[in-house]
Amino acid sequence: MPGRFAESPAWRKKCTTDAVVKVPRLGPPFLGLGCSLLGLLAFARVSAAQTFGAAAPLIAPRYSAGAVLLQSGKVLVVGGSQGSGPVSSAELYDPAANLWMAGDQTSAPRGANATALLSNGKVLVSGGCAASDCLSSLSSAELYDPAGGVWLAVGAMSTQRAWHTSTPLPSGKVLAAGGLFATNVATNSAELFDPATNAWSAAAALGHARDAHTSTPLANGKVLVVGGFDGNANPLASAELYDPITNHWAPAGVLATAPAQHTAIALSNGKVLVVGGVGSTILSNTELYDPVSNTWSVAAPLSVPRRFATETLLASGKVLVAGGSSATAFLSSAELYEPATNTWSPAGPMSAARTEATATRLANGKVLIAGGYNGSQHLSSAELFSEPAAPAPALSTGPCSCSRLCCSWSRTRASAGACSVRPRAKTRHHRDAGRWPRFAFGAPDAHRFRGLGPN
Repeated sequence: MPGRFAESPAWRKKCTTDAVVKVPRLGPPFLGLGCSLLGLLAFARVSAAQTFGAAAPLIAPRYSAGAVLLQSGKVLVVGGSQGSGPVSSAELYDPAANLWMAGDQTSAPRGANATALLSNGKVLVSGGCAASDCLSSLSSAELYDPAGGVWLAVGAMSTQRAWHTSTPLPSGKVLAAGGLFATNVATNSAELFDPATNAWSAAAALGHARDAHTSTPLANGKVLVVGGFDGNANPLASAELYDPITNHWAPAGVLATAPAQHTAIALSNGKVLVVGGVGSTILSNTELYDPVSNTWSVAAPLSVPRRFATETLLASGKVLVAGGSSATAFLSSAELYEPATNTWSPAGPMSAARTEATATRLANGKVLIAGGYNGSQHLSSAELFSEPAAPAPALSTGPCSCSRLCCSWSRTRASAGACSVRPRAKTRHHRDAGRWPRFAFGAPDAHRFRGLGPN
């Protein structure tokens, strides 16, 4: 794979596969051939680690859109913004055909809206920016009915919101929390949508006004809200827990670093992984919330600081973080988090740098990443992430002696004298690491700019 190895003679390249492979029983004059074939197999495994592939492009470019996996397996992408401002268009992606189809338009353009899949299969979209500068936001909401392919009018929220969160509850209701009010100032209000009546009712107010925060449903039915900007545009280190049974917010500890424009996701073990964002600068920090102890712990940092990235839980339990922007570049790089070892490893990169894209895990386990902004263009391109396959099973064992294979060899008692291919403790530095185009982003305070694209 280009960039995997540093330049060196062909037979002195260091093997980076994590597999333990046993060499078949081959004697002279076939020993060299067997070892050579094994080297090729190892290199093929490394090459197969390419994890992003092209998907059909969106019909219209967009960033800061909403995306939901429907019960049919299709993906609904709605709203977002282009160079001219927020849009009302919606699209449907069919994974089986790798095809986008135009959907029914919403009644109003909605940038930075919030979406939620209801238990009845319909999709609730609420609020959003009414203009590219987000100086005005929306209180209206709509329901998408996949059966008819149309948007239905529902009651409006009592508060205008954008950059808010929308979280389904075990009761079937949806919690809308925080967000930017009409004056471009964060609110601490929260509301509940009831699908039975298509109406909103007041919920208990958050302890802090916040926008550009995250909201994560927990296994115990509660909702964890983390970080964001306060009413004075300062990043928050606080977190809160909403209990839908008591309609009460409670403190949920304090993070080591205050993040906004970050991501958060519940892991298979019940903990919540919070990644990146912006504080006093763009962050590489990650932290773990433990709902059992109601405490935070620092996790391994990202290799690259990033905000407005995507974060997706994979079928394996690993977490994919892709794209976003750092202080100097829009990012095409991606990383995989392994909760069992608290480590990050490279994944990708994507074919295009993109921030404020959508990411949706499909029923087949792949992740659809669509749209975004790359610093000069609003994107219609999309790609599919496929998790690397599990290591191949070991081959049959036998004695051998290899001196020219491109791997490090060791004899172990367990292999009874067979040669095992094992990774070096250290591998050569990736040639392409750290090479991204540089952009002038201005001072860190520029993070308050809501639409990254030109008006």
